[in-house]
Amino acid sequence: MNPMARDLLPMSLGDAFDEAFDLYKENFALFAGIVAVVQVPAQVATQALGQLLGVQRLFTLSPGDEVTPSDLSAILGVMAFGFLVMALYSMIYVLEGGALTVAISQRYMGQRISLGEAYRRARGSMVRLALTWALAALLLGSITLVVMWGAMAVLVIASMGAAAGGTAGGTMAVFVGMAAMVLATAVAIVAGTGTAAFTTQIVVVEGVSLGAAVQRNWQLVKPRLPRVMGACVLLLVIVTALQLSLHGSLEWMMGVTVYPLLRVPDTARISLSAALGGAIGIVLQPFWLTCLTLLYYDLRVRREGLDLSLLETQLAASSPARATR
Repeated sequence: MNPMARDLLPMSLGDAFDEAFDLYKENFALFAGIVAVVQVPAQVATQALGQLLGVQRLFTLSPGDEVTPSDLSAILGVMAFGFLVMALYSMIYVLEGGALTVAISQRYMGQRISLGEAYRRARGSMVRLALTWALAALLLGSITLVVMWGAMAVLVIASMGAAAGGTAGGTMAVFVGMAAMVLATAVAIVAGTGTAAFTTQIVVVEGVSLGAAVQRNWQLVKPRLPRVMGACVLLLVIVTALQLSLHGSLEWMMGVTVYPLLRVPDTARISLSAALGGAIGIVLQPFWLTCLTLLYYDLRVRREGLDLSLLETQLAASSPARATR
């Protein structure tokens, strides 16, 4: 066993986040590089495509501006642009998620690994990972849609009752509508956690895919659902707060220094703002996945007594590139 490896022991949420942050700091260049190698070309491509379709101009239009035929074409282009971006970044999430999971796992065990090796060892899981995420997204989207439509139906019925009940009915409608939306949000969070919280780790580490991976995720999460759900929500809040605060701070600094000094036009500001957001995402995304991966291992330690030798065996078995060398 590598002396640099960490012991696989049950951790509190605070310990898991601390451990993830330490691992992230120690391997920042590797983890951020794994994200950047796919994110940077994608961001350059989306910026170029956005310029070609005139997306930036649409965001600079004021209510009194004349809308030209080219603007109307750009609106249609934005719709196509949105679908392309969504498809592109879905593929990127699969690519970087698989490679990051390999790198995080290897570094957690104290093993050396390079950026290129992380991608080579993850490539055997990429198709299965993409198909599994597509299935999980379909299931989660269907559940969320049904729940949200149900909440909207309750809200409409409550509003109709309020119209006949005066002030008291209106107050009741507000409470009923809020309760319905809160319940719908809670159901969506539970569905997301139970369906896909550790999908990437299960496919890459255990070699389980598609419906079996979704079922495996639920089996791991169910005994500690409130804890896992709370951890995922807390992690989302932390990462989102960091993203918004860093982006907002940098935008403010640029707005009072660089933009006025260089007289940067509005369209260029939009592109620069998107680039700043992308750069911050490259820094924060590895931390998100590091936390999830360590939480996944913690669940397996608690439920199955996972140890380092078993983990190394599973990683080797699920990595054809390594097994054939």
